[in-house]
Amino acid sequence: MKLRALEIEQVRKFGGPVRLGEFADGINVLCGPNEFGKSTLLAAIRGVLFERYASKAESVRRMGHARGGSSPRIALTFDTGRGRHRIEKRFLHREPYARLTLPDGHRIEGDHAEEALQALLGFRAAKQGAKPEDAGVWSALWVTQRSSVEQPDWSSEPARTTLQACLEAEIGAVTGGERGQGILREVLDGLALLQDKRGQPKGRLKEVDDLLASADADLLRLADKHRALASDIAELQRCGRMLAHINDADEAAKLDADLANARSRRDAVLRYEDAYRQAEMALRLAEAAHAALAAEAARRGQRRRDLHTARLLAERIAEADAAARTALAAADAEAGTAGATLCAAERAADAASGRLRQARRDAELAAKAGELAAATERLVQAEAAQARVNELSGERASFGADGDGMAAMREAALGLAHARAVLDAQATSVLLDLQPEAQGRVLVDGAPAPSELRAVAEVALDIAGIGRILIRPAIRDRDALLSDIAAAERRLAAALGAIGATDERDAERRHVQRVQCERRLDDARRDLAMHAPGDPARGLAAGAGALRNHVAVLRRQLEHELAERGMPAPPPPTDAEADMRAALAADAEASAALGPARAAVACCRERTDRCAREAARTAAERRTAEAEAGRLQREIAEVTSGESDAALACRETEAARDVLAKRDARALVERARPEDTLAGMDARITRLEQAIGGRRETLQKLQRESAVRQSRIEQEEASGLAEQIAALESRREELARERALLLREVAVLELLRDTLGEAERAAKERYLAPITRRLTPYLQGLFPSASVQCDETFRISGVLRDGAASEDFSRLSDGTQEQIAILSRLAFADMLMEGGRPAMIILDDALAFADRDRMERMFDLLTEAARRVQILVLTCRADVFDRLGGHRLTLEEMAGRDAAPGNGRPALPQLF
Repeated sequence: MKLRALEIEQVRKFGGPVRLGEFADGINVLCGPNEFGKSTLLAAIRGVLFERYASKAESVRRMGHARGGSSPRIALTFDTGRGRHRIEKRFLHREPYARLTLPDGHRIEGDHAEEALQALLGFRAAKQGAKPEDAGVWSALWVTQRSSVEQPDWSSEPARTTLQACLEAEIGAVTGGERGQGILREVLDGLALLQDKRGQPKGRLKEVDDLLASADADLLRLADKHRALASDIAELQRCGRMLAHINDADEAAKLDADLANARSRRDAVLRYEDAYRQAEMALRLAEAAHAALAAEAARRGQRRRDLHTARLLAERIAEADAAARTALAAADAEAGTAGATLCAAERAADAASGRLRQARRDAELAAKAGELAAATERLVQAEAAQARVNELSGERASFGADGDGMAAMREAALGLAHARAVLDAQATSVLLDLQPEAQGRVLVDGAPAPSELRAVAEVALDIAGIGRILIRPAIRDRDALLSDIAAAERRLAAALGAIGATDERDAERRHVQRVQCERRLDDARRDLAMHAPGDPARGLAAGAGALRNHVAVLRRQLEHELAERGMPAPPPPTDAEADMRAALAADAEASAALGPARAAVACCRERTDRCAREAARTAAERRTAEAEAGRLQREIAEVTSGESDAALACRETEAARDVLAKRDARALVERARPEDTLAGMDARITRLEQAIGGRRETLQKLQRESAVRQSRIEQEEASGLAEQIAALESRREELARERALLLREVAVLELLRDTLGEAERAAKERYLAPITRRLTPYLQGLFPSASVQCDETFRISGVLRDGAASEDFSRLSDGTQEQIAILSRLAFADMLMEGGRPAMIILDDALAFADRDRMERMFDLLTEAARRVQILVLTCRADVFDRLGGHRLTLEEMAGRDAAPGNGRPALPQLF
C-alpha cells in the first residue's frame, strides 16, 4: 500500500480543512516543531482506516476538535496492487458516513465500505473503538511516539494470520519432501570403527579431530587478530567520518559566523559604551566651560560691587573728615546742647517704653478674646452634636432590636416553622367542593367552610338541616408535636418581647431602623469629635463638657483682666496690632536717639583731641579708600578691554545652550542602548571560542587515533595475517574433508538419534528462515557479520556479533534496540510485499537514541528499503533528518470546498 494524500477537518487541533500530500513512492518526510500536529495526522490515518464511522467510542471522541462539539472528517487516498482507492469518513455527526471509492470509480458506502476496506487491508472490525490488535499488520509496521524501542507485536490474530500465510507460501516453495531413512542402516556397521559405545571418536577419526582442534585453535587466535584488525579498520573509518563531520565547512562556517556575530554585537556594545563615555565627557566639559564663564561673570560683578563699596566708603570717609574738622571747631559749643539733648532723649525713651508695655497688654487681651470667641463657636457646634448623639442614643435604645435579640428571634421563628412543618406534614387534608347555594349551610368550627382544610386537631363540620361531622386526624405523637409548637411559640413570643416587637415583621422593621439610627449616631459622634477634639498639650480633654469648662475659664480670665484695667471690653485685634507697631517704632526711635545723645555728652570732654586724631585718621583712610577704588577701576578696565561684559554674557549663554545640546546628545545615545550586555556577549564569545577549540582538540585527538590505528593496520597487514589464515584454512579444509568422509555414517546415526529433538528445532528454523534471511542484510548493514535469533512469536530474542555468544535482546542499549526494532519492521514489510500483501512503514519521532554514525547507517538502510516499500517519517528534528533526503511533505490549508452530496455541509475536495 502507498499513501497518496490525507485530508482532515475538525480533528484535534486542526479546525479548518487541511491537506497533507502529495506522497511519493519512497521516503516521505514531514518535519515540524513540537505541537505541530504530526501525531494528530498519524491518529487521523489510523482513525479513517480502523475506526468505524458510526462509533462513539472514547478513541473516536478523542479525535474531535479541541473546542468540543465537532464532527471530524477525514479522507485518505492510497494505492494498492488493485489500483487507487479513496476512503472518506465523518464521525460524531447526526449523519455519519463512510465512503470507499474503488479504482473503477464505483463508490461503496456505510457498513459495506467498512467491510470492503477490512478485506482490502487485512484487519478486523473493532467492537468498542479500534485497538492495536484489531489493526492487524499495520499496528506492527507503524511506530507511534514513545514506542520506537518496542519490537513489532504479531500476537493479534489478524497480524499473525497474515504473516503465517506469507511464511507458509514461501516455505512450501523451498523445502520440498523428506528423505528416507535407508542410509542409516547401511552405515551402522561401519560406525563402530570410528566411534566407541559412549559416542566418542576413535581411530583415524580421533586423530583427525585432534588435528582439527589444533587448526581451529590457531584459526581462533588468528581470527582474534583479524577481528582486532577489522575493528581497527571500522574505527579508522568511523574516525574518518567524524573527521569529515568536524571538518564540515558548513558547521565550521556556522560557528565562525556565530562567533563573528557575537563579536560584532560585542563591538556594538563597546561602541555604545564608548559613545556614551564620549557624550558624558563632552557634557562634563561643556558644564565645566559654562561654570568657568559663570564664575568669570560672577567675579566681574563682585569687582564692580567692590568698586561701588570702595567709592561709597571713600565718600563717607571724606564726609567724616570734614565733619571731624567741623566738630573740632564746634566741640565746646555743642557740649551744652549735648547735655540738653540727652535729657530730652531719656524722657522720650521712658515714655516710649510705657506705651510699648501698654500695647503688649492690649494685644494679649485681644488674643485671649479671640481665643474665647473661637472656643465659644466650637462649643455651640459641639453641644449641638452632643445633643444629636444623646437624641440618637435614646432613639436607638427605643428600637431595642439589637443583633443578639434578632438572632434569638430568628432562631425561635425558625424552630416554630420547623415544628409547624413537621405537624403539617402529618395533617389531614379535607377538600370541600360545595354548590353555590350550599356555601352558607356548611360551617367549620362555627366559621364559613374554606375550599381546603388541613386538620391537625378535631374539626366540627356543621351542615344545616343535616347534622354535624367530626373529623379526628390520626396523627402519631400529635400531642408531642402540638407541645413542641406551643413551646416554640412561647420562645418566639419571649424573643419578640425581649426586643419590644409585636411580630417578626415588626422586629425586622425595628432592626432596620436601629441600624439606620446607629449610622446617624456614628456621624454625630464624628461631628462631636471634630468640634471638641481636645488638646493634650494644654491639658484639655475631648468632649463638649471639657470644652464648656475651658470656655468658662477663658471668660473668667478675660473679665478679671478687663476689671483690673477698667476697660468695658477688650480692644479690637486690628487696633491692638496697630498700637503695637506704633509703640515698637516709637521705642526704637527713642532708643536710637538716646545712644547718640549719651555718646555726645561723653565725648564732649575730649572732643578737641579726638577730633584732631579723627581728622588725621580719616584723611589717611580717605587716601587708602581712593587708592583701592583706583585699583579696582584699573582691574575692571583691564578685564573689559579683552572681552566686554556683553560678549562674556553671550559666551555664557552659548555655553548654557551647549550644555543642553550635550545633554540631548547623551540622551540620544542612551536611547540607542543595545539589548545585549558586554558580559553576556563576552560569555557567548567565550562559549563559541571554547566550542571551536573543542572541535580542534577533537580533530587532533581523532587524527592521533587514526594515526595509531593506521599504524596497527599496516603492521598486521605486513605480517601476512591473511596468508597465515589462508594456509591454515586450506589445511583445515583438507582435514575437514577427510573428517567429513569419516563422519558421514556418524552423522546419519546422530541425525536418527536426535530426530525428535532436532525435528522441532529444524521445523522452527525453517519456519523462521524467511524472516531471518530478510532481516540479516539489514542488521549487517548496521553491525557487520551480525545475525539474529527469533522466537516462535516472531520477536528477536538474541543478536550474534563477530562470532561471539548470543546477546539477549533486552540487555542491549535502548538505541540499539530501537534501531533493530525498526530494521525488523523493514524486513517484515519486504516479506509482506513479496507475498502480495499491502505494507508501508510509518515512523513517528523514531531514532531518538541514535548517534551520528548510527543515524547515517540507518538513513542508508531506510533509503535502500524505500526502493520496495513506502516509508513515512514524522519528526521534529529537521536539522538531523535533512540528511535523510526523500520527498518533503507540506501541510496546507484547503481554500475551497465542494459540497458533499447528501450531507448538507461542505465536503473535503477530491484529490484527483
